[in-house]
Amino acid sequence: MRSDDQVFGQFLVDSGILSRSQWGDLSRSEAPLSKTLIDIGIMGEDEVRRAQAHALGVPFLVIEPHDIAIEALILIPEPLSRSRGVVAFAEDETRVSVAVLDLFDLEALRSLEQGGHFGGRRVVPHLTTRETVKRALLKYQKHLKEKFGELLSDGRHVAEALIGHALYSRAGGAHVDLSTHGALVRYQMGHALHEAMRLPAQVGHALGMQIKILAKLLPVARPQTGKFKLDKDGEIVHVHVSTTPTVGGERMHIRLTRAAAGAEGHT
Repeated sequence: MRSDDQVFGQFLVDSGILSRSQWGDLSRSEAPLSKTLIDIGIMGEDEVRRAQAHALGVPFLVIEPHDIAIEALILIPEPLSRSRGVVAFAEDETRVSVAVLDLFDLEALRSLEQGGHFGGRRVVPHLTTRETVKRALLKYQKHLKEKFGELLSDGRHVAEALIGHALYSRAGGAHVDLSTHGALVRYQMGHALHEAMRLPAQVGHALGMQIKILAKLLPVARPQTGKFKLDKDGEIVHVHVSTTPTVGGERMHIRLTRAAAGAEGHT
């Protein structure tokens, strides 16, 4: 059992929410205490998080969408925010304020923090409600749709839009699985892959062809590698592409390396 669950469990006993015998039974479970409490109906989701906040000395906030700064929200890649229920909602010169459903999910941000993703600023966690995270993600997705949606959907500039979206999401690269049904796009965040989007068949086909043309690859499904460069908002982006045939279609691995415009990059 996690150490914070031990603290939380003792808090619930001291508060009279759990008896010592109940805590003894629950402490033997390998599942997170918060999940067990919700599953067996002792407490609701928001009750659990409010109690955790008291027990662990973490602020609890219900945040309205208009109080969430886009500049903070985009600090965490949207696929990571969506998959782990972690959203940044405010920032200043020394810290980034983050809302989470489970403090354990802050581990997902460690690689970003160590890589200087937050400019050396401290990540300050706040427990919140599922509804708060849901509304924050809707705001995030609306922002991305306004910025990239038309380019991603029309098919004519889908490769450039995808790379722009990946860079905006601070991804190190993308895995694209192409099939007759469409394209599944996952972004590389640290050592993990997170689903970013699914594209319809026509747009997926256009994406595969455009990437191959840019990388000077043959328009066939076979193992091959290539590369090209793009100038994106003052950065030279080196794009390395490798393709592999699969049973259902083809997989593209796209690796992105950034360099300041005017600097001599290495490919």
